[in-house]
Amino acid sequence: EHGVAHGNLGLENIFVTSDNILKIGDFEHAVFVGSDNQLQPLSKLPPPPLKTYIAPEIEAFKPGERLDLQKADVWSVGIIFILLLTKKPLFDAARLDDNGFQMFSRVGLRSYLKVMYLEQSAICKLSDELLEFAEGLLNLNSSLRFTMREALDTKWIKNEKGSARLLKRADSFAVASFHADAVALLT
Repeated sequence: EHGVAHGNLGLENIFVTSDNILKIGDFEHAVFVGSDNQLQPLSKLPPPPLKTYIAPEIEAFKPGERLDLQKADVWSVGIIFILLLTKKPLFDAARLDDNGFQMFSRVGLRSYLKVMYLEQSAICKLSDELLEFAEGLLNLNSSLRFTMREALDTKWIKNEKGSARLLKRADSFAVASFHADAVALLT
């Protein structure tokens, strides 16, 4: 919306004020992409230090490629979302040499979560709306991945009451404000 791609979103760069307002910091890797989010032809990318959150297209970047850096930020938000939900990273890095990422790429998010987090009964209780939201954030094909606006328009984000009820049932690990935090992160 503001024509900027952060380029290094991760929990380490999200701060909470004393009024419980989320703030994003560390704009060292930020790029102005314009209000129409022009694909960026890049000669090089500075390697962001937060590897867990980097989108697969950034990991596979070749000089001269045009990338949608805001969609790469959406991927990072998806990784953060799953990390907050499960308390574990999905995988170390979105690279083909990462076994977890290989499995995620083959079976998709729903099956991957069931296999990786079987011991957490909360994962088995996640709603289809929540999973559709997460799948839209973590689509391997960046052209099909949600934009931030599309993410904000999903059923799960718009259904605050239902989402809060689902999360309270799912587990007690401080998720009362999880929905509001997810919305704040996207806006």
